[in-house]
Amino acid sequence: MRRVGTLGLVAALAAILVSPLPAHAEDASGAVTYNAGNGYSFEKLSHPTVGTSQPDGIVDYQGNGAVAVPGADGNTANNEGDRGQSYTWAAASYGDWLYVGTCYAAMGNTLTLMNSTLGDSFDVETMRLTLEAMFNGTFFYGQQKEDGTADKDSGGILVKINTKTGETKLLLSESLNGVAPLFRNAVSYKGKLYFCGSVRTNDGKGGLPAVYEIDPKTDEYKVVYQGLSSMQDYGAAYKQGISTGIRGMCVHDGQLVISNVGKDANGNFVSTILTSSDPSKGQDSFTEIANSETLFGYPAIRYQDSIYGGAIWDMVSYNGHLYATICTGTPENAPDDNSMQSFAMVRGDKNADGSYSWTPIVGDQKTDGAKYCFGIDPARTRSGAANLIVYNDYLYIGEYNDEEIALERILFNKSNTEEGGKSSMGGVDCSFVNANLEQSVNIYRMDKDENMELVVGDRTDMFPEGGISGLTSGFGRNENQYIWRMQKFDGKLYIGTFDTASLLEPIGQFSNGDIIDMTPEEVGLSGSAP
Repeated sequence: MRRVGTLGLVAALAAILVSPLPAHAEDASGAVTYNAGNGYSFEKLSHPTVGTSQPDGIVDYQGNGAVAVPGADGNTANNEGDRGQSYTWAAASYGDWLYVGTCYAAMGNTLTLMNSTLGDSFDVETMRLTLEAMFNGTFFYGQQKEDGTADKDSGGILVKINTKTGETKLLLSESLNGVAPLFRNAVSYKGKLYFCGSVRTNDGKGGLPAVYEIDPKTDEYKVVYQGLSSMQDYGAAYKQGISTGIRGMCVHDGQLVISNVGKDANGNFVSTILTSSDPSKGQDSFTEIANSETLFGYPAIRYQDSIYGGAIWDMVSYNGHLYATICTGTPENAPDDNSMQSFAMVRGDKNADGSYSWTPIVGDQKTDGAKYCFGIDPARTRSGAANLIVYNDYLYIGEYNDEEIALERILFNKSNTEEGGKSSMGGVDCSFVNANLEQSVNIYRMDKDENMELVVGDRTDMFPEGGISGLTSGFGRNENQYIWRMQKFDGKLYIGTFDTASLLEPIGQFSNGDIIDMTPEEVGLSGSAP
């Protein structure tokens, strides 16, 4: 198999798991390939002979929650994939191996959250059948048996894939070793790999914000830090709608820097940033350097907040400083009905005693003295988060719009928009997603003196010439709503986006009458009103 660079593999795997590739061919081995026509080609590594638009997910679903690697010894993998492994959420490389953590059934998990923590009560079977109709039979809500009854979902996994041979090995899964991770980020540090996210284990601990260490020489794993370690704390956090899907992590000043969710001295749940020079030693090796209070009260950590409590979104080491982007939007500080307060960015400077002093770069200009307003440009009001990367001595900042809140608005019409209003389609409120589409994502870059330039974006009063690349917001496509990952490879900066067309197409069926005019029998509800 032709060797592909790590970044290319990440892009290829993301394409496999998220959306179908364009027209493709097969190579001599039968593997599906795609030639982009611009000097880039992709080769399918997971289920290599299975065409695009078919179930994949790297592993195969075996029933009763079990997964297995196709072709591996000692299992009955059937080469039919696992539709629940929705997309790669975290990836890191070591030698010839790519380590990949997946997000399991993203839409299904989001709906479960809406039906519990967010209070959007609905009948699950009615919702499932409606979404099946909307997505023309392709929507995955969860595993089902042949008789249509629910089966056990497999949950998130961690696998490693050989970039030369395509060999795949399952490292973490509930059926393998009782660990179902939803890892959102990964970094390398001192020869080990560190993954962070919300992890469920079969000893009764579910959704705890945890950082796992993987030894790539042996594939042994262990938890090195776990916020809310007691189930009592987790239960209390869940009742308060606290999100535990941690994400921010980097290496700075020779230390591993992580984000987490913990409790302050008064017992309040807070977002935290911690450092360790020897994370292999576990929980006690970490020192807290910031929390919600010292970060100007910015972190939004509840599910009802922007990006469902994204809090410390991204962190990076740049010019001797630690920079972090923070989700800040809450229902209380929302500027209007169709937006939530945009992201902040802070700078951390290490003091002689190891503590950190924090300065707001993007945030509240009046109260905290930030150099730039929330979201950088006052004309920009959509992005609840931002991703970071250092490239050619600049810090690049990629916007990330809040599609989860927009989706919730569409499904449950939670705004005050009246039926028949400007943004309403037969009672379906698309005002939030419409506002997002009007402001597709930008990319900025900041120099060492913390001066901002617009790289990709539309003209505004702050940037009257537009982006220095000549590209407009969303790279000229309004549907691009996330700058999801940015990576350096072979002297170039690569940028991955999320194209919301996969959501807009089924939503469009409301406006053209395909769904609204369907009878309950046509939806599959046997006479029950949807």
